[in-house]
Amino acid sequence: MAALCEGYTLCGLVRAPNQLSSEIQGIEEERDCDHVIVTKSARSVTLYKVSDQKPLGSWTVKQGQTLTCPAVFNKHTNEYVAVSDNKVIRIWKEDDVILDKTFKATVSADVWKVHCALVGGPAVLFQRGAVRLLDSLLSAPQQPVEEVLVQEEAIRWSTSIVAETQQLIIFTTELKGDNFLYLQRLNPNSVQKYRLEPEEPGLSPLSFWASYRDKNICLLYLYPNGHVYQSLVSVRGPAVDEGSQVVPLPRDQLLSLPVGEELLEAASAIFLDDAHVAVVGVPHPSAGPGKGKGSLKIPVKL
Repeated sequence: MAALCEGYTLCGLVRAPNQLSSEIQGIEEERDCDHVIVTKSARSVTLYKVSDQKPLGSWTVKQGQTLTCPAVFNKHTNEYVAVSDNKVIRIWKEDDVILDKTFKATVSADVWKVHCALVGGPAVLFQRGAVRLLDSLLSAPQQPVEEVLVQEEAIRWSTSIVAETQQLIIFTTELKGDNFLYLQRLNPNSVQKYRLEPEEPGLSPLSFWASYRDKNICLLYLYPNGHVYQSLVSVRGPAVDEGSQVVPLPRDQLLSLPVGEELLEAASAIFLDDAHVAVVGVPHPSAGPGKGKGSLKIPVKL
């Protein structure tokens, strides 16, 4: 078992279904690995310095307003971007004191999340699957936004990756028990769509993690039964045409965690490096009956 090295990796939040009232909505890296932005689901965004655990600044929306996606930091402009009440995009700088006096624009459709990357600037993913670069969206905030997803299809997870100098928005959806993966290129604008192979009836992935390696998107996902799978997706794959058949996504099982008779209620798995996966779960993936949540580092030969 290898020892954890210095530093840290930001992981997706683990939240059990009966804990939807959790105050923390998201944690995002800011200018460097020693600064993170914490978004509380109700009204506030706080900047923390990790090394000394001290808050460096905090911003709050007015009473009656709600932050509906995690704040992110635009390294190109040194500005923060957040969304309130699903459609109001807010942008501010660290020295701004009153959030309500900073820039805001109302868009025409509900936003799922704003993603920042080192290439191409922030991108906005809408709840119905459309993607817009933030600068283009703000030039005409009320521009029509198409619906990419079919009726009743809903986004479950999303991230942004830079591959071959191109920014990709990756997201998964669920529709009547089936799960799908979308890869959205921004320049040129095209989308790839895949269907995840079904697991046991009634089981959907609890978490996803994506990275770029050897000209492929490496997707890691974990199910409630403790099964951890890896899928490789070529970034040069064909774009999906309207009405065309969705391609199934091949997968390889990396792990079968010892969850016992009790399914994981909530869990996340990420790659630490080419040989190790970190898992955090509720209950703990290696705990016996009656044990609580915890984390586990597992060596995996890939």
